[in-house]
Amino acid sequence: MTLTPLQTLALAKALTEATAKKAREQIAPGSYTVTFRADVSVQMNVGQDYDQEIVAKADPWKLLAAALSHLNGVTVASLVREALSDDDALTESIKADVEAAMAEITAKTKTTCKGKVTVPRRIVEVVEADGVPSPEKAPASGLALLFEDGE
Repeated sequence: MTLTPLQTLALAKALTEATAKKAREQIAPGSYTVTFRADVSVQMNVGQDYDQEIVAKADPWKLLAAALSHLNGVTVASLVREALSDDDALTESIKADVEAAMAEITAKTKTTCKGKVTVPRRIVEVVEADGVPSPEKAPASGLALLFEDGE
């Protein structure tokens, strides 16, 4: 039997990242085969897909390399000295052009994102567990212990 996409998503959301991290901190390094049956109940809200403009993250070194590649060595040295002068007017004078160029790039990176999945309620109850590591290998802790703090 295979899980449906809805069941797969519910199983993935059954535990919070904090709960998984807390459990991992209690497990010693080693190789484990863990077998258990659990009843899982997850209330999920799946949002509508939406369009979003993803901001292009331009690598500043690539931008600088592209700009400086069009100049000779003397001009490059002069630009570095000018940049070190900490002249705010220089920055402001080019800001509008840079923002316009970034807006052009951003317009080309519009993408459709899947709706957010929120989980207001989750219940995981272990029904049967086999292959639980012995206390010598790792501290024994069940899911019930992980959920005592209200997660």
